[in-house]
Amino acid sequence: RAAARARAETALAEVKADPSRLAALAGAISDCPSREQGGDLGLVTSGSTVPEFEAALRATAAGAVHDAVVESRYGFHVVRVLERAEGRDLPFDAVQDRIAGWLRESAWRRAAHQFMALLASRAQVEGIVLSAGADGPLVQ
Repeated sequence: RAAARARAETALAEVKADPSRLAALAGAISDCPSREQGGDLGLVTSGSTVPEFEAALRATAAGAVHDAVVESRYGFHVVRVLERAEGRDLPFDAVQDRIAGWLRESAWRRAAHQFMALLASRAQVEGIVLSAGADGPLVQ
């Protein structure tokens, strides 16, 4: 963990000196799948990443590099905001199918999580406590 932080701190110093270096550095040292795109995450929407990463995005002006390495449960991140796109409200008809798909996926994930928790609760495991969750409304 200390080595990963040190690599991120070194990368941040390089990117602050020359922001165009971010893509090459991400491709060379990042463990994130975005390394294949030079660290470019594309358009990041609210709620699509972890809170600490989104806080860094909000605190960084378009075209700027965040002033510190961002730590999240996934590791250490160097953040550069290329541009911002303002959101806009869309009519329900335009988003109805996307909302329905999101709700289906959400219900499936919840059911799968509860099913796995149910299986884990039936397993004979010693030495650790497995998380609860097999008692939700989807488990019959």
